[in-house]
Amino acid sequence: MLKALDQLIATGEEISVSSVARAASVHRSLIHRHKDLHAAVIARASQPPPGTTAGTQVGRKSLLADVANLTARNGRLSAHITRLERRLSEALGQTAWEASGLGAPRPTSRRSPTGSASWSSRSSTCAGIWPIGTMTWQLRGRPTAS
Repeated sequence: MLKALDQLIATGEEISVSSVARAASVHRSLIHRHKDLHAAVIARASQPPPGTTAGTQVGRKSLLADVANLTARNGRLSAHITRLERRLSEALGQTAWEASGLGAPRPTSRRSPTGSASWSSRSSTCAGIWPIGTMTWQLRGRPTAS
């Protein structure tokens, strides 16, 4: 196992548990089960390859920190977009609802003495609902005055 690690170092290939296991023709779980082998692979993977200067090498920990920060930022932006979409949907939905004429009508100034809305004539409607006794329905579903 350690010979395979040394060969990977000599050839300048990437050092990881998978690459060492592949070079040694063993399963990755063997390296993970033996803490000393796993520690040796991780320690060697964190060192820069021979022949590179420390200023030009980006560390694995630095890249993992960048990934974690960007993942968190992505989550925050996704939540923000969801909130904005919900607000836009509510605003457009209310506007479309009012423009469509669906639902109960807005309160009118004509009130009965008891305070409830009154029907001024037989043809008055409340959002398409006819007062009792004003309409009869034919078989085809068309209303006719009674």
